[in-house]
Amino acid sequence: MSPIAPDPKPPELDHQNNHRAETSHAFPPPAPEQRLDSGAASDDSDAQSCTSASTDSTTQYDQEPWPTFQPKVDQLAAQLVPGTLSSAIHVERMQGGGYNRIVGLSITSPPKAPRRWTLPWFRRLLGCTPSPPASPPDITQYILRIPRWNDSIASAAATLAFVGTQLSVPIPRVVASSDSVENALGMRYMLQPRLPGQRLDGAWPALNFAQKKCLAKQLAELSRNLYGLTHTSCCVLGAAQGKGTSVDTVEFLTLRIPPDDTHIDPLRQIPSSLPATPQTTLEFIQQTCTRWDVYERTSCHRLTTPWPRLAALASALHARGLLPSPSTFHFTHLDLFPRNILIVTPSPDTVVISGVLDWDDALFAPGWAACRMPVWLWTDDNADEVDEEQGLRAPETEEGRVLRRVFEEGVGDEFVGYACGRVYVLLRKVFLWMRIGLSQQHLRREFGAVLAELEGLVGEKGGEEETGNE
Repeated sequence: MSPIAPDPKPPELDHQNNHRAETSHAFPPPAPEQRLDSGAASDDSDAQSCTSASTDSTTQYDQEPWPTFQPKVDQLAAQLVPGTLSSAIHVERMQGGGYNRIVGLSITSPPKAPRRWTLPWFRRLLGCTPSPPASPPDITQYILRIPRWNDSIASAAATLAFVGTQLSVPIPRVVASSDSVENALGMRYMLQPRLPGQRLDGAWPALNFAQKKCLAKQLAELSRNLYGLTHTSCCVLGAAQGKGTSVDTVEFLTLRIPPDDTHIDPLRQIPSSLPATPQTTLEFIQQTCTRWDVYERTSCHRLTTPWPRLAALASALHARGLLPSPSTFHFTHLDLFPRNILIVTPSPDTVVISGVLDWDDALFAPGWAACRMPVWLWTDDNADEVDEEQGLRAPETEEGRVLRRVFEEGVGDEFVGYACGRVYVLLRKVFLWMRIGLSQQHLRREFGAVLAELEGLVGEKGGEEETGNE
């Protein structure tokens, strides 16, 4: 595979790849070394530097063992950095997450010598100028993300392209990618600069109160800016097939039903995703329920499904004023937890968010689905990060109450109302199932329990029990 020179675009738009044919671009020219704290991570929720990573992942994810996988990474890196000595490319095994295998790449560039035929070059050649002391080499660090299940990276790359041009959010841009398996790895991949900073979940215990307040303000600003980015439909971001993954080729698509290719019936004629069209919140719920109902009846051969029950419940909630139905949808990260936030601490009183990772689930959603309280800011260390019930209770400590007040003042009343309303907490659980489906029986039981609680709030009679194949 011959490398292709990068396009002369601004860094935010340097996203390369076609859906079908691999078009991996060469690395950009190495930048000065960027020192990283020990917790620096890739755009993956669980990625950590781990030179002696556990072999358990090889068995757990049924992936190729590192001793045979590393030579493939070496080959890909050599193709992406033409003309670079193999000794200047360092490959580092890292601990990945549940969805991505992670590899660190470091490219060492020697100090630049004076340009030939210039006065400094002649002076150096004639010995008129003593040789300067040796300077440390420039090192540029990258993260290589490889989907464990070989899923398409087009949507993730399109999301990063979009966010990078719409928001002032520090994100790991894409410098090279392949949505094809026709490459040295035999797998799809995404290459990104390694961002500076330490993962917040590791840094949090060492932060003082002033730094935590500073972080609460920044988190509120980030949440407000995300919420302020709107669309006319609930949609995910994708890349137009065969047209690369730059911001100019981003498409807005309906939720994918089913969410992955492994559950698609090859005989099914209905596409899993469609171009998004303007809609209200109530229309989104009803249309999505219809799509899931059709899918389960035709591809899963179920006689009954719970989706008509949700559609009827949404209408009842809306009629009683408990479900707003605007035609505006708000951008949300959906996984904005400490493990996906990088920080630096420039002073004893300040913290700066240096990176926001893992945008794979980001989308435009109803306002109540886009707002949630970061309860981990004011709860104890053992608190469950996804337990929203804690957001309905007052913090137990004065420090916690101050941090919550700082965040609430930063995001505003509308955000707080959506985040803390009991109906909206339950609807956010429903929204999750609308995204991922009810492929397992325990999910169907939990779904039914939440619907029953919502029906109790509006005095609706519960739906009939499901029958048919499970």
